[in-house]
Amino acid sequence: MVKSFIKKKRKARSTTLVSAACEYVKEGFKILPLFGIENGECLCRIDACSSPGKHPIGTLVPNGEKDATDDIKIIRKWWKKHPKANIGLTTTGLLVVDVDGKPGLASLKKLPNLPKTAKVKTGRGFHLYYRFGDLTKLNKYEGIDLKTGKGYVVAAPSQHASGKKYKFVNGLDKMVSLPQHIIDQLKPKPVVLSKSKKIRKGGRNNALASFAGMVRSLGLNEGQIAELLYKYNELLCSPPLDEDEVARVAKSIARYDARGDDDELFANMSEVEAKEIEFLIDPLIVLGGMTLLEGDPAGGKSFITMDLVASITTGKKFGIYKPLVTGHVLILSAEDDPETILINRLVAQGADVSKVRYMRNLRSLDFETINKMREELIAYPAKLVIIDPVIAFMPGESDMNDANKVRQFLMPLQLLAKEFNLAILLVRHLRKAGTDSAKYRGLGSIDFIATVRSSLVVYEDPDELNLKVMAHDKASYSLKGVSLKYSIDPIEGTRNAKLTWQGESDFSADELNQQSTKKTTQIDKAVEFLKQTIPDDGMEANLVWAQSKDRGFSASTINRAKSQLKIRSTKGPSSKWFLS
Repeated sequence: MVKSFIKKKRKARSTTLVSAACEYVKEGFKILPLFGIENGECLCRIDACSSPGKHPIGTLVPNGEKDATDDIKIIRKWWKKHPKANIGLTTTGLLVVDVDGKPGLASLKKLPNLPKTAKVKTGRGFHLYYRFGDLTKLNKYEGIDLKTGKGYVVAAPSQHASGKKYKFVNGLDKMVSLPQHIIDQLKPKPVVLSKSKKIRKGGRNNALASFAGMVRSLGLNEGQIAELLYKYNELLCSPPLDEDEVARVAKSIARYDARGDDDELFANMSEVEAKEIEFLIDPLIVLGGMTLLEGDPAGGKSFITMDLVASITTGKKFGIYKPLVTGHVLILSAEDDPETILINRLVAQGADVSKVRYMRNLRSLDFETINKMREELIAYPAKLVIIDPVIAFMPGESDMNDANKVRQFLMPLQLLAKEFNLAILLVRHLRKAGTDSAKYRGLGSIDFIATVRSSLVVYEDPDELNLKVMAHDKASYSLKGVSLKYSIDPIEGTRNAKLTWQGESDFSADELNQQSTKKTTQIDKAVEFLKQTIPDDGMEANLVWAQSKDRGFSASTINRAKSQLKIRSTKGPSSKWFLS
């Protein structure tokens, strides 16, 4: 009897991808189709694909690994349509140790002595398969990914971009479970501010005073310090101090100047050590601080953030700007679903999704969640955090129009940015009412724009119908960067789209804001003009154009009004327009 492909010890018998996929299913696994490799390039046909041969075929599995199946009929249909598709194997019930290149081999020596198990040779290293039911967070190691839970791995005999195939060294029949003492060593150690690390009697006052001093240095007043200390005390002190005692700590610390002890209120500038301002992308995005990205809904802000993620995770240009630092990214998104929107846009922009983390369950950024973010950043260091939109993450008791509440909400984020020397990008919608300055168009308190060190704003291009413009509106540490044009283009054969940069624009943020306000008024007038001009039985298009020109409307304004009214038109030399 011929051994199964996935249980063969050494040289596996020749097998097709579809038959291999079916064998995995017979052994109890679920699989999904990934774009294959042809002539060293990913069959997704995206230029400079960041995960060649490793990302799902969105038209077949739009929800990624959630659409993985053990139905052989479906699998055969998938591979009939995409015979060169690679195989994605879900890691539910598994722990796959993915060792990549020399850094991975070096890190492997630092791991506990892992038992011999099923092993697959990959393009630049190997996979070790273990039975694993513990879904706890695991440590990060350079050159090694520990994959378990809801993810997936590329399985043999898939094609690697290097030209090599994934091959079994030890079959899956050799797979073993990890001993508990090794699992314990792979788990990250709890950080000081976790809920399980309570502050006991004897250290509570000092802990509160230390935290109060840190937030006082950022300019918070007594009331703001007290409110934070109440939450800190309730969450971390065991047993909590009396509220009167907490109030006394807040009052005591608030007596000191925000920048130091009252006894040392002044100092000599010769004692100051000069430091350079650091940028993630110079001059647009600051390290150790916050940047604001603003625009109307459906203005392309999320496409910009996804292209920014691609830039930071791969080093590619963001428009005309080259990132000065690359690394991991953390995304907090309240509006875009990770399975149907974020992953597709990240892949379309060429991001390295293995360097992207995200918040799985929407939670307001209260004191407890900020602590969890801090734990996340310790376990998975990032250079960029995106919060989109920022107002969706304000705690329920906060008022986005209250300056004090906004400052209190933003200060812990500023602390994180400074502590981890990372950039935090806050995304915010614009209000409909126009203002003379772009800085005053954002929803909520002016303290949003006052607190950040840099801000970007997006508007429709006044001159070109299908283009938009990103302008640099606030630059506390530099001259403003140039404005950039971009388009949102559909990806053929899919329901997805991608951002394409289209060069520089001469419009400033305030000019775009003024044009936007003016254009909104003109479009409203054009809509009313078309309603009054076009009768129920329609009107010839050339007559509509002639009358609109006489009324002073531009072609782009009429086109936008036409689109807003969903006007139908007939074909032919004397085509008519009909109101829908």
